[in-house]
Amino acid sequence: MKDIDYTDKPRYLPCWFLEKDNYVMSALIADGFEYLGMLEDITPPDYLQVVMGNWSLGSICPTNELIALCDGAIFGINCVGEADYELRWSSTKKLLMSKLRTYQASPANYTQLSLFVA
Repeated sequence: MKDIDYTDKPRYLPCWFLEKDNYVMSALIADGFEYLGMLEDITPPDYLQVVMGNWSLGSICPTNELIALCDGAIFGINCVGEADYELRWSSTKKLLMSKLRTYQASPANYTQLSLFVA
């Protein structure tokens, strides 16, 4: 697991993510989202919508938080007011779809093994 140093306590990023999901996760973190842990560790979302692939977008109304969910891992950001929430929802949905569409897998470097006859 990759260690991320937050001010309150260290958290570990999901190590089970595929390369494509790591690409999307990096974009979310760059956009201001924080890794919150596993789905079991937070208040259940009030609303959840599948965006694309393994990624879903949801909300936790009492805390006015927007969350992105992938394979049980939760990334969240606090929104200030309803306008900020709606703007963030739209931009995050576009970000997720864009990153999932533009992902290019790294080329695999295969090497031919050769055996020497003695």
